[in-house]
Amino acid sequence: MLALTYKTISFVVENDPEITREHAEEIKRACKCPAVQAKRKLITAKKVMELLEISRPTLRKYVLEKKLEEIVLSARKKRYDLDQVMRFAQFGDSLKTV
Repeated sequence: MLALTYKTISFVVENDPEITREHAEEIKRACKCPAVQAKRKLITAKKVMELLEISRPTLRKYVLEKKLEEIVLSARKKRYDLDQVMRFAQFGDSLKTV
């Protein structure tokens, strides 16, 4: 489950007066369950640039503007979530909240 999705669910259950604290904790625990969390397919910057038909400076710009999340594996290895890139390609604002 994406961190943003988890944060959204947590916010909703913590601020809904009809949900008890115990029930809210159960919901949040269920969301953290490994069975619920899908493994992310990570792709390279080169693949992102091919999919979006953009240059490396544009990719850096999107990361700085928080339009795409960069996953840092090491000082030289950075990857991107394929699902997030595809959402961005389709809708244009994959990390922004509604």
